[in-house]
Amino acid sequence: MLNYSADQAMHLKREPIGFHISNKSCNLYIFLHFINPVNITLGGTTVTTSSNACILFSPNTPLNYFSDKIQMLHNFLHFNVDNQEEFSKLNIPVNTIFYTNLQNDITNTIEKVEICSVKKFNDYKQTINHLIAKMFEDISKERGRRINYEGISAKFRFDDLRSLIFQNPKQWSIETMAKHVNLSRSRFSTKYKELFNVTPNDDLTYAAMLYANRLLSTTDLLISDIAYECGFTSPDYFIRLYKKHYNMTPGSYRKQIKNSKRNLQ
Repeated sequence: MLNYSADQAMHLKREPIGFHISNKSCNLYIFLHFINPVNITLGGTTVTTSSNACILFSPNTPLNYFSDKIQMLHNFLHFNVDNQEEFSKLNIPVNTIFYTNLQNDITNTIEKVEICSVKKFNDYKQTINHLIAKMFEDISKERGRRINYEGISAKFRFDDLRSLIFQNPKQWSIETMAKHVNLSRSRFSTKYKELFNVTPNDDLTYAAMLYANRLLSTTDLLISDIAYECGFTSPDYFIRLYKKHYNMTPGSYRKQIKNSKRNLQ
């Protein structure tokens, strides 16, 4: 049986617009559950999540996440477990964004862990252990259940797909997106628009534009190479589309970023 201990827990923690955790880490596991959308950077790629995104950071992994448009509302738990090998058998993704329909259960559990940690009732350590164990067992069971592509379960599966698209738009097309969720192209497009209020094609373009901005601001790749890295077959089409979205060329954006960095020095 796994034994858990909590170092810190807070439920429904609210942070202001612009809040940013960058390159912080600790020697504990960190579980984060974001009630509303947030930006998470993993391996140099920033992903804009949907609501109810979770991530479990392994010990000593740098944390990079921020909210740039709305206030951040989230639950978090810093914890340790006595047997990491056994813990891994729960098959909860580590250092990877995933989604849950257990938002109320997670919030209630972390609230109880927070209270126990502060009040230190009799046998509070055993209570905390039980609460955390139950929460991760429930998450593990949810992850393992067969996905039904209707109702709430559809949102769960589509959220996972959307995170993958924003991590690497190059490898996706409407056909591969539909195949990923085992739907026809027409049925998939309809369901995607219902869930996210945007067509899959527009969302894929948006993901490609964000990825292009990251490459323009952090690399010296040629504009043509960036176009191909973002999934465009024609650099000229990429430049026209970029100008349509941002009212400037990719080259102008890169120059603007470089000037801004220079002024900060």
